Amino acid sequence: MKHAGITLAGLLIVLASPVFAQAPTDPNTVVNPANPTPYEPSPGELVTEEVDESTLSDEAKQIRARNLKAEELWKNADYRDYDPAFTELHRLSKAFANNKYRLALSSFQSGVNAIIKMRDEVELFRKQAAEAKRLNEKWYWQVVDRKAQEERQIGRMRRQAKMEAVTYFTRAINYMDEILNPDLREKEPFKRLLSAIYRNWVMYQYDLGNLPQSIPIIELYLELDQNEKEYPAQKYLSQCYAFQENMIKRYKMGTEDQMFRFRYKKNVHLLRATELKYGKESAEYKHVVNLVNRDEIISVMP
Repeated sequence: MKHAGITLAGLLIVLASPVFAQAPTDPNTVVNPANPTPYEPSPGELVTEEVDESTLSDEAKQIRARNLKAEELWKNADYRDYDPAFTELHRLSKAFANNKYRLALSSFQSGVNAIIKMRDEVELFRKQAAEAKRLNEKWYWQVVDRKAQEERQIGRMRRQAKMEAVTYFTRAINYMDEILNPDLREKEPFKRLLSAIYRNWVMYQYDLGNLPQSIPIIELYLELDQNEKEYPAQKYLSQCYAFQENMIKRYKMGTEDQMFRFRYKKNVHLLRATELKYGKESAEYKHVVNLVNRDEIISVMP
């Protein structure tokens, strides 16, 4: 991954009101905010590949006609590149971008489906466990032991589904990274889908205990559009840096300088998360400022 997440309600909406529905043409009209790609020119498409002749200048029309004629004259089914430099320009094309975009979208939805399926299975498991008759349970310790086993089983179900989902989200990130055209990477559908993939990837990697691995992805997420203003993302990043700091403090897995650097970053993002949620004039923000000052790393006046 070179350039390298939705709440449960958001996850449900993404699939229940799928991306395959016709997208609004007005960017200010959002039919479903949880839909990661509501601004697509057509379902599952990053950018339209059709050329509108009426929008082309006379010069552009002449160039297009000349190239089409030349391609027809030089058509050779057996042609093979010796130097791939020219052919690799195809990786910047709209057709290539749309193909990778569709693959990323499919992988993203597969990951979301894995989580939704797991939630349903856990709910069914709990219901069946609650309704089951257990005439052989005569002692309280038997009930406690059985409930502990049930929770362990649920934990395994959750972990397995989240690992599967992360695999799909990783695949989706790799597909999005293959879209190299800088203009297409600035398209609204691209940034919204990439944000959704990053968000889900981080949430479930975090749940799996992979906090250090989550840091670079959250940082990439914060660089997209207005994502920096989402306090949960800042909170997640602060937690990840706190984990890194404590690993060095408790297990000596790094230098003291690294620990101070992680502590500084933890406090920066903790302050930012608190500011975004409560405001700089709030009691909550002033309380966090005091906590940070006691950490003796950064000092911020309320």
